[in-house]
Amino acid sequence: MSILLISIILSSFLFTGFKWFDTQGIKLLPAIAGNYAACILTALVVNTWFPSGGPVSDDPAAIWICLGMGVLFFFTFYAMAYVSAYIGVGVSGASSKMSLIIPVLTGVCLFEKTFEPRLAISVVLALSAVILMTWTRGKRMNLRDLSIAFLVFLGSGIIDTAFGLIQALKLSGNLLNQEHIIYIFIGAGCSSLLYIAWKQRVLLRDFRSIGYGFLLGIPNYFSILVIFIAMASESFVFHKFFMINNTGVMLLSFFLGLIFFREKINLARGIGIIFAILSMYLILYR
Repeated sequence: MSILLISIILSSFLFTGFKWFDTQGIKLLPAIAGNYAACILTALVVNTWFPSGGPVSDDPAAIWICLGMGVLFFFTFYAMAYVSAYIGVGVSGASSKMSLIIPVLTGVCLFEKTFEPRLAISVVLALSAVILMTWTRGKRMNLRDLSIAFLVFLGSGIIDTAFGLIQALKLSGNLLNQEHIIYIFIGAGCSSLLYIAWKQRVLLRDFRSIGYGFLLGIPNYFSILVIFIAMASESFVFHKFFMINNTGVMLLSFFLGLIFFREKINLARGIGIIFAILSMYLILYR
């Protein structure tokens, strides 16, 4: 339970940090690149001080899986940033958090015989909470915007599902250990640098944005590490872990927005908060 709480806090801190970046005029792309550089360095330091297993080079399949996940990490995150900037934060939040349905349905189909009523009700409540807390009235989108929002939904769901399946199915032995995390961030960092060099090379000289992103990269690394630890502990079935985690991050991020950015709460968001809490209760206390 403590690992789950730490994961929710770190992920919420990350989202809040990038929202603060927007208020300070910090450019997102170089900040993302700096963030991944810090993640790689932090992974090297942590693995040196607290080694958890044998050499990664013995398992090249695991390396390629993690590098591929890293590429998906970057493009999903950048798509979320695009949606937030040009379509709306509410749409971005809904697209990423509604993705919890992908690991839930995958986990149920693979590891449970039936979709129990309690879980079904909690899924409905969680999705309803996301819509109520993030929907923007009167907001219209074109086909291109809808396509990018769908990519956020799909990418976020695939990442969460991949974390759980790799551990649950024991692909490449025990893949999810801290030595492998560095390869996820190497994939993400290289993708971000190549994309910036291709689209806006001048941003590579924005050292202010890179520096702020570097500071945020340290908690970002630990937010991934605690997910690895949670998956390895087998305290939660992976799809239920991500359902609780995503709903908790949405709730805490919303309250942090109320405190630090003076975001407003209305009747729909209030009902959404109640639904989110009920959804988590149904999963945690059964």
